Amino acid sequence: MKKFLLTIAIILTSIALNAQSQRCNRLFLYQKGENAAIYNMNKVDSLSFGGLGVGNNLNVHNSNGVTDRYDIDNLDSLTFKNVEGKVAADINIIDYSTTYVKFDITRTPSCKGFKLMCMDYTSILSLSSNDLAKYICEKTTETYYQDFENVEIKDLALDHNTEYAIVTVGLDEYDLPCDVTKARFVTRAENLVGNPNVAVEVTKNELNEDNFCDFTLKLTPNSETSKYSIFVAEAGVTEYQYIMFRHMEGWNNIGDMIEGWGYEFKGNKSQQYPNEVPGALYEVYIQAQDVNGTRAPYQVFKFRTQGLGGEGVAEVEIKLGEYVLADWMNLETYEWELKPSQFFTFIPNDQTNAYRFDVMLEETYLSDIDGHQEELCSDPFMPTDGWFQYEQLTTDYQINPGLKCVAIAAAKNSNGEWGPITELYFTTPDKVPGDEEENANLELIVDKNTILANGKDIATFTVKLDGKTLESGYLLTNIESEGLLTDNQFHTTEAGTYTFVAKYNGISSNEVKIEAVSDTPDTSGIKLIADKTKIKNTGTDKVMFTVLFNGVDVTEEATILNVTDNKNLNGYSFSSTKTGTYVFNASYDGNKSENVSITVKEARTYAPGDLYDEDGVKGVVFHVSEDGKSGYIMSLDEADLQWSTENVWANCISIKGQWNTEDMLKLGADKYPAAKWCADHGEGWYMPSSQEMNLLWTAISNGKHVFDDEYIKLYNDKLDDPLKEDYYWTSNETAETMAEVIALMGDSVVCLEPFKVRFYYVRAIRQF
Repeated sequence: MKKFLLTIAIILTSIALNAQSQRCNRLFLYQKGENAAIYNMNKVDSLSFGGLGVGNNLNVHNSNGVTDRYDIDNLDSLTFKNVEGKVAADINIIDYSTTYVKFDITRTPSCKGFKLMCMDYTSILSLSSNDLAKYICEKTTETYYQDFENVEIKDLALDHNTEYAIVTVGLDEYDLPCDVTKARFVTRAENLVGNPNVAVEVTKNELNEDNFCDFTLKLTPNSETSKYSIFVAEAGVTEYQYIMFRHMEGWNNIGDMIEGWGYEFKGNKSQQYPNEVPGALYEVYIQAQDVNGTRAPYQVFKFRTQGLGGEGVAEVEIKLGEYVLADWMNLETYEWELKPSQFFTFIPNDQTNAYRFDVMLEETYLSDIDGHQEELCSDPFMPTDGWFQYEQLTTDYQINPGLKCVAIAAAKNSNGEWGPITELYFTTPDKVPGDEEENANLELIVDKNTILANGKDIATFTVKLDGKTLESGYLLTNIESEGLLTDNQFHTTEAGTYTFVAKYNGISSNEVKIEAVSDTPDTSGIKLIADKTKIKNTGTDKVMFTVLFNGVDVTEEATILNVTDNKNLNGYSFSSTKTGTYVFNASYDGNKSENVSITVKEARTYAPGDLYDEDGVKGVVFHVSEDGKSGYIMSLDEADLQWSTENVWANCISIKGQWNTEDMLKLGADKYPAAKWCADHGEGWYMPSSQEMNLLWTAISNGKHVFDDEYIKLYNDKLDDPLKEDYYWTSNETAETMAEVIALMGDSVVCLEPFKVRFYYVRAIRQF
């Protein structure tokens, strides 16, 4: 038995390697005297050994939580095969009523057959693709093995003015259920008299003095309309709010929402909407009724508000203002108090449509620059007052003395393209405004007035007040660029003359000039370069070496020596299971490089909910191996982004989010904002697959798949952006137009027609 178990383990290992290289996605378990059990690997989480005895079962853990167990003594073999592309039956609806639906169905090349069902659309919103496929396969007996053209389902008994969907489940050559496709339609109102509808015209659409948009809608119902209701919001908000509140409000369809939350009118109406978002796409949802009060199908009218800016590069200039005492409300006593306050002026250029800014402690910003910049350059999921600014603004922040801070700002142009991020580093004076010393002498001193313009040679400043060196509270300004130094040092790669002045509590120092002279980079000799200097003792964490000779890569011809044990490396990488410091050098053509030291440190153990902070990588652990030395972490931040900006099949069907992310980015990173955002976190970060995101959901809900604020607090207390009871993208797609989301709100993977071009939350993950 032990020998057989070892054989199976080796087979599984080789299969895993083979699956990674060939992307195999079907698993066959052959049992003695029985037909093979076949699995779609996109719906399998993992394989394991275990059972009543010692490892006498092979367990297949499905993504729906069900585990299938097989007696190893009855297993003959395991094999993998691959099915290319999506397996789906695409639907094109031609015509419909409450009694019939006409449509075309076209199978993809890998789709052998399909099952079909007509369903109430609201009943499938909370079902994952897997759950929906399982439900249809259980409830239907007929399987179709050919394409349909202008086929008709008859004798239906559908409700009037209600949304339905034709749903197909594609079956592969092994009859496994795969991709789910849905086509929506809304039935006509019952006994509708005529064709009630309302014409919409935008009669005013202009910017006001505050750079917000004022628009007026002219609403003209036809003679067959008795009354109508309208609901106006930015594009996408109405459907989102319907999904979020339909159960709470008892809505059966969007018409219920329009009448429940909208304005009701009779006859012609001119409706004004002041101070709306400029340059935004708006939707007018209209629910009209006939002379008998019967609803017609709702209408949607779209238009864009007048915008600011142009199509060029949008930028924001930040100017540091006074540091003074200002009135601030004490939120505990609700009384006004004088507190130190730093003023800023934010100046958008003429290409700016909208901009955002923030001010924070320097250490907070530097701990996650990418995260703060991504949050800055983001749109709200729903309209949020004060999210964007549109004109020059002077405002202040309450900041205590002697704090290192940074102000950041970014703008987007009329095309919605974000420009560069402006950073202004500053330190508040170390005394409260009003306590400045009168007639004080501020002196600026530099250790050298000439430096090499190589980005490495540094001039160091000292600031003295009446002969006493100041440690903080002063500002150092480069007069030529009007830029602030982030510390008391200056270096540059551009030759020229630079002038500096210090300011402290309203006092200005003398001017100091520094001459930066050109420098020719040194590329002579041999150099050994390591991509990192610290690794863990896992045996898999590696450092990669590069050898340069006179600036040319000669790694393949060079010899790399491990000086510590006096052995040459077999290749260009080094890993170890033993901790310690290891020294290396390189030799080439009789030349020897300087030594490079690599530290191998003990790999720490982690548990779900722990903060991971090693070697510049920071996240929160949500899944670990048995020994706790490896697992997954989630990013501290999240973003509200599109899955993609185009409807193209990207082959993202793997259970490994890293593969899916790579496949997307190969097609053009800018076309896949969510994946790019994840990858931009740095090496090893990627967009999770649905299985990996489900691991996260299982972890933060303690396996219950219920959003328990108290338990999730274990994770949220360590995250910059707390996890929300909302929808999150995964890297798995279900069609050319749609991808899967995970709903952190119920016991399911929810597919609510998540079109790729829509905005949902995304959180990056990484293995450690």
